[in-house]
Amino acid sequence: KAVVSTQSTGELVKKEEKNSRYYDEVSQKLSLVTKEKKELAQRVEEYEMQRRFEAEEMAAMLNDRNEYLQQLEKDKEYLKKECENYRLSNVKLESRLQKMEAKISPDNAHLIDRISELEEATEVNERLRQRLRANRK
Repeated sequence: KAVVSTQSTGELVKKEEKNSRYYDEVSQKLSLVTKEKKELAQRVEEYEMQRRFEAEEMAAMLNDRNEYLQQLEKDKEYLKKECENYRLSNVKLESRLQKMEAKISPDNAHLIDRISELEEATEVNERLRQRLRANRK
């Protein structure tokens, strides 16, 4: 009986050592897996933070662009109104000019033509003087 129990004890010790090594190996592997899991979780968190930051940045850029487009639309409307005002002003001025021209008698029309001729002659005369001065130099 004593021999059997010694063998059993030896076998038990061997099994215990084997189990202990197996437990150590499993513990190390579990530790590595846990470490990798934490690293992956950290990388996922960093990735998600980066994506959130980029999404917020894109949203801000889109908001700025929309505000810019709204301002352009307001400017466009303002310029349309200004153009219409200038057009109306021009129409009024043309109407006044036509009324003034209608009031001019045929006798006065001859004087206006003569004034235009004199203005043209004065311009020609001035250009000739400038050429003469340039040639003297």
